[in-house]
Amino acid sequence: MTMFVAVANSAEVTSTAGSELSPNAFGITVRFVPDHAGPGDVVQLRAEMDRDTWGQFELHVPANPDMHAITVEELPLQYKNGRYQQQQSLVFQPKRSGSLRISGATIDVVSSRGRQTVTVPDLTLAIKPFESTDTATTPVPLPSPEPVRSPQSPSRLAVPLCIGLVLAIAIFLVSRNYRNQTRATSQPTTQPPPSDDLVDLLKSGQTSRQDLEQLLNDPNFVVSATEREVIERAVYAENCDTTQLANLLQQQETR
Repeated sequence: MTMFVAVANSAEVTSTAGSELSPNAFGITVRFVPDHAGPGDVVQLRAEMDRDTWGQFELHVPANPDMHAITVEELPLQYKNGRYQQQQSLVFQPKRSGSLRISGATIDVVSSRGRQTVTVPDLTLAIKPFESTDTATTPVPLPSPEPVRSPQSPSRLAVPLCIGLVLAIAIFLVSRNYRNQTRATSQPTTQPPPSDDLVDLLKSGQTSRQDLEQLLNDPNFVVSATEREVIERAVYAENCDTTQLANLLQQQETR
């Protein structure tokens, strides 16, 4: 099975057909990136081209049981500063430590002089073993025991206990005062009925509509809701009959 890296540009062909060729003759270099790794690390077998004439190449890498191919990455052909440049990489992972040897890889070069096949020299990648600490069988030593602390004397414990007791008493007193205030404000206030003086004043006919309206707006004038309604109807009626209003208030008092 053959793994293809990518298609890249080739350099100018300087050798004749039938002679032994190398990638360098076409401006192509092939290398490992990075140049050392461990089992499972991601590595690239990178082919790069840099030359002054147009061309393309295709890298063929035989399957290798010591590595796991992941993907192929390619940078497109570009013409920069008078040079044709291309880059292609086979991304893989080594499976075991030791030496990973890539042999039998070839490059098909296409240029203005036709297609030619170039043999890539054998490449070797050093695969370092796992760290010795990762595979060590020696058990990890237990942590050292904590020093035994001497018990505190009763005099040292008394101060925190006293402070906590004082705080608990203060919280209890504040909470009780708050509940008493809340209970006092939540109890409805009783509204006394109008005094006999108001009834007598109404019967005498000396109270005007304006006096009654001012009395209703006085915050110190406290009557029940029913009595206030009776007074309001009389004040805002077309004819304010104070004698009739006095009789109605007396009837509310007797109920």
